[in-house]
Amino acid sequence: MFFDKTERYFLHEKMNLREGLEKINDTPEKTIFVIDDDNYLVGSLTDGDVRRILINNLNVNINREVKFFCKKNCVTFDQFDLNKAKYNQKYRIYPIVDESGKALGVLRNQLVEIEISDKLVGINASAF
Repeated sequence: MFFDKTERYFLHEKMNLREGLEKINDTPEKTIFVIDDDNYLVGSLTDGDVRRILINNLNVNINREVKFFCKKNCVTFDQFDLNKAKYNQKYRIYPIVDESGKALGVLRNQLVEIEISDKLVGINASAF
């Protein structure tokens, strides 16, 4: 498991669905976490979530705020309970929050890509 504090996994709740999909496309796990102005976790959004949204509503407004589309009840781990995360392998990535629910980073379940000379190499990366 790898702890990652990068912002590439987080999107502000007022950004739109198109921006969310673009950000999802840039993550190896194809998952982002939605936060509010104070960095409180609002929910999660995956590539599969967006596909299901589009399949169920072909007239969806992709310029609508992402907070209306994200899953509000995503699995989180407290910053002090990271050892519990290693026993929960259902997802490849989990948001880590403090005791008040503020997002601190993500815990990645497996190394799905590595960066070599500014090129991503891995399962979902296009570079070899």
